[in-house]
Amino acid sequence: MRRGLIIILLLVSLAACSPGAPREGEPLPLTRTFDKSPSGFEFKYPTDWDYTIPMQGVLFAGPVDVLTGAPGPLFAVQRSLPVSIPGSLSAALNSYLEAGPLSKPDNWRITVEERDITLDGRPGRIVDLEGAEGPDDTRIHSQVIATTSDNTFVYIFTLTVPVSQRDRFEPTLLAMLESVRILE
Repeated sequence: MRRGLIIILLLVSLAACSPGAPREGEPLPLTRTFDKSPSGFEFKYPTDWDYTIPMQGVLFAGPVDVLTGAPGPLFAVQRSLPVSIPGSLSAALNSYLEAGPLSKPDNWRITVEERDITLDGRPGRIVDLEGAEGPDDTRIHSQVIATTSDNTFVYIFTLTVPVSQRDRFEPTLLAMLESVRILE
């Protein structure tokens, strides 16, 4: 009986330390590199994550089950229009938000107002929001970041994670964001 309990405790502790189960506050190791856009951007991501490009100019990276519809952490990149069209990074960020989550103001709210950020040595703007698509859907925390490439195209990075998983996966999403290199 005692030996069985020790084995169970050992297995539980090994599972908690596995690469797929990050400790709160620590990012998963970023062992893979997305470098399929040699004139666009690159970033690092965890071993057991993957990416998909559902349409030109849009990329999603996350655990495979999340890429197929399960709730969980997601890193998204969207290459948009030159900044001259919206007029500023703030305008580009607000246009993205108004067409997306803030188009449903009863479902989403800004939790941290728009502010400056530096991404890959470039000026940017960031805003935090929380919400859900519907009343029965998983509550999500998102950070949306806008910056530009050297040729002035706007890049929108969106880090999303269910509120209940934020402590576990936000450090990984932030490490992925820190690894971004814009190449154009």
